[in-house]
Amino acid sequence: MARRPQGEEDTMKASIAIHVETLWTNRAELSVEAELDNPHSGTNQEVISMMFEVARMMTTEARGENERALFSQAAMNDRHRELDEREARLDDRDKRVTSREATATERDTYADERERDANTRERDQMEHDVRLREQ
Repeated sequence: MARRPQGEEDTMKASIAIHVETLWTNRAELSVEAELDNPHSGTNQEVISMMFEVARMMTTEARGENERALFSQAAMNDRHRELDEREARLDDRDKRVTSREATATERDTYADERERDANTRERDQMEHDVRLREQ
């Protein structure tokens, strides 16, 4: 508060300037000035109280906006983490399925070879039996 020069009325000027920024780069600036004829009067004290109340309200609103931004960012981070974990689980599952398919293919190949060998042995045995009977 600054006193006016002598020669003018005996009044005081009260001013408050507030600059608030939030995480999302929203800005609010407020300047309030009041000329107070008697700084000790109830009305002037109410004016000053209102000036500080406005400052508190702006600060509270900015804090609330910051908290909402942080909480929504935390929720988004949690969701991304869940999606990453799900993707990792699906990749692991896909690897296991691919491994099982490869193992099954190998088993099928071995079974086909065994069957071919068994057929060859059986045919050889039958040919051997036929030669024995012909003698």
